[in-house]
Amino acid sequence: MQSRLTVVVVFLLLVPVLLSADFEAVKDYRFLSCTQGNIASFYARVVKEQKEVKAELAKKYVDAPKKVAEHPATLAYELIVSSAADLRARSVKNEPLSALSQAFSRVQRLHYSVKADLDPYSDPSLLVLAVKCGSNYFFGPLKLKTVKPKLDKPIGIKQAMLEAKNLFKPGQKDPVGPDKLALMTPVEISRLEPAPDHGAIMPVRPGNHFQKFVKDMTEIIRDSGGKKCKQFDFSYARRIMFFHELKESASSPKITAKDRYGLKWKVKWGDEVHSDVVATRLAIDLGATYADLKFYSGPRETLLILPREKDSPATQHELAELLRKSTYKFHLNRYVVETPSIKTENGVLAGTGRVDEAMLERESLDREYLGCYYIAFKECQLSIDNPALKRLGGVDLNRSAIDDRVARALLVFSAWICNPDVKEDNTRSGLLWNKKSGSFDRHVEFVSDMGAAFAGPYSSGCLSALSSSVVGEIFNVRLIKTHPIFLPGSWKHCTWSDARWMARRIGALGRADLERVFAESGWPDFSQKLGVEKMLARRNDLIKAFDLEEEGLKPIPCNPSLTIRFRRSDGACDIPVINGKVNPFSKLVRQAENEAHPEGLLLSKPRQLD
Repeated sequence: MQSRLTVVVVFLLLVPVLLSADFEAVKDYRFLSCTQGNIASFYARVVKEQKEVKAELAKKYVDAPKKVAEHPATLAYELIVSSAADLRARSVKNEPLSALSQAFSRVQRLHYSVKADLDPYSDPSLLVLAVKCGSNYFFGPLKLKTVKPKLDKPIGIKQAMLEAKNLFKPGQKDPVGPDKLALMTPVEISRLEPAPDHGAIMPVRPGNHFQKFVKDMTEIIRDSGGKKCKQFDFSYARRIMFFHELKESASSPKITAKDRYGLKWKVKWGDEVHSDVVATRLAIDLGATYADLKFYSGPRETLLILPREKDSPATQHELAELLRKSTYKFHLNRYVVETPSIKTENGVLAGTGRVDEAMLERESLDREYLGCYYIAFKECQLSIDNPALKRLGGVDLNRSAIDDRVARALLVFSAWICNPDVKEDNTRSGLLWNKKSGSFDRHVEFVSDMGAAFAGPYSSGCLSALSSSVVGEIFNVRLIKTHPIFLPGSWKHCTWSDARWMARRIGALGRADLERVFAESGWPDFSQKLGVEKMLARRNDLIKAFDLEEEGLKPIPCNPSLTIRFRRSDGACDIPVINGKVNPFSKLVRQAENEAHPEGLLLSKPRQLD
């Protein structure tokens, strides 16, 4: 009896925590309404903070004034202060506050991300974390429900006040206000768009945008990355990496390395190497303003050179021991190609090979690397630390975001790709290089970590576990079938029209779009086909659930329960996929796991146990 009473007391004490915003990046940040007094107050605050931040950075980089001038916080505060000054001047001239409201909200969101970068709020205790995340996971679908409205009738003023703010009709300069929203039907509201210069979404039709995105990033990296980056090329950069340091401030096993241009990359292994690549490409194809550039690297496609530097591993054995003894407890050797392999005189693993004269010439390497060992992996993921982006902290998803359509509708995109790991700390704000102005003045917001996508029963990247549906219905109540670990406040405010807006964007992608994205995932062909069929089925479910056929978006024939048969070279029939699941007894599957996919293909091994 006493133990039960203790549990009840603990739960009651946790209720205020459970009802608060989920895992904020900045504790108790207060977003101000748009009034002349608040604009003046905000301006005075950020001017003071700018001086304090500059002073702190000057202490940190005593002999490096250039680092202070180029620091993301320095550049962000310059933009915040100049924007706030402009808003203050316009408000003093009695410009209508309605015309300033959107810009004031944006500058506060940028300010929030700077604060998150400089002084992030740590997660609560493990007990609170477990209770809250457990509640989100098990009761997520019940918390994320929308009632299907009467589609042919205006929503009325009461519902209009619950809809997202700053929505625009195509071609119009002013947003649609609540009074006009009240006269519109839910379907009409779902066709409204966020502002054309929204920080997270571009006004483009979904489709193949990733290739252009890579081209644009290449150009601005060449323009902003310094003398060594004038000829920057992503393919050439990914061929050779030089070990830099172990990175232990993340949940997935990874190191940082440098390419031949001197740019930093994260080299990552485990169950997220495929899922993150697919998710970021889907985000860009749906119109996201930015996403971290992540690439899959297959067997021997990337060589990691181990430079002879102090306190750095010089052999495969030393690097493997470094990762095994780290917080990851990760076993690297499973991810290194087995042949060729060389050993030191002491008989320990040295690497896949050693840099010789021929390799120096072939790869245009400096002579200092002659004799260094290098490692070739079965697979890994490469993510560039983009010099064209001044990276800031997390994005608000719990306060100002509750009125933002993109933040609300992120629920539907995350459910579609089955990503339960969306929180403010897994998002980022940044200042992107603007070639026209020659400065970092383009503010973008994006989800920075989507590796948990295609979540399985206990790991990421588990295509076999994906169902063919995203939306359920009980008594006319739509349940988004997702089990989030974290539950952003904006998701709880997602209306039927918000959800339908994102469903329309997803529905605009076709089979060719998904095949193109999955082709770059690194998964074997049979897994790619399985992924495409299941994601098409989930797309079709959204089209059906939100009555999108009237928009000209038709279901695409697909078979999420497909069986794939191959004729092997020895003439025998092999079945790598049976009824929509990877077949662990298939010889092709076992061969693929042995040669390139040590994390597994049926139920991928979670990184915590790798």
